[in-house]
Amino acid sequence: MALLTLYLILCPYLASAADLKEGEAAGKRIIATVNSRPIYEEQLTPRVEAALKKYKKYGMQSPTPDLLKSERERELDHLIDEELVIQASNEMEIPDIEKKIDEHIKSMKETYPRKTVQEHLARRG
Repeated sequence: MALLTLYLILCPYLASAADLKEGEAAGKRIIATVNSRPIYEEQLTPRVEAALKKYKKYGMQSPTPDLLKSERERELDHLIDEELVIQASNEMEIPDIEKKIDEHIKSMKETYPRKTVQEHLARRG
C-alpha cells in the first residue's frame, strides 16, 4: 500500500512532457500514469460517483472519508488495469485477424439463422 501511495504521489511527475502540456492545456489533472500514459481526474470522478450511488440507494446520506478514499483507490485500480490491458492488446499481433473474424461471423450465421437472431432481439426489446 505504501508503494501505491508513493506511486500516486510521484506519478504526475512521471508523465511525458507532451502529456503534461496537453493535459494542462485542457485543464486536466493527471492523477496517475501507466507506462507514461496519463489517467485524468475526469476519468476517475464519474466512476467514483457511480460507485457511491449504490450506497445512497441503501440509505447512506454521505460517504465517510474512509469510504470515499477506498472507492477512489478501487476505481483507480480498475482504470489502471484497463489501461494495462489496452496497452497489452495494442502490442499483440494476431496473424490473419480479419480472416479469423470473418470465419467466426460466418460460423455464427450458420449456427444461428437470421430469423432466429431477429426473433431473439425482438423479444429482448
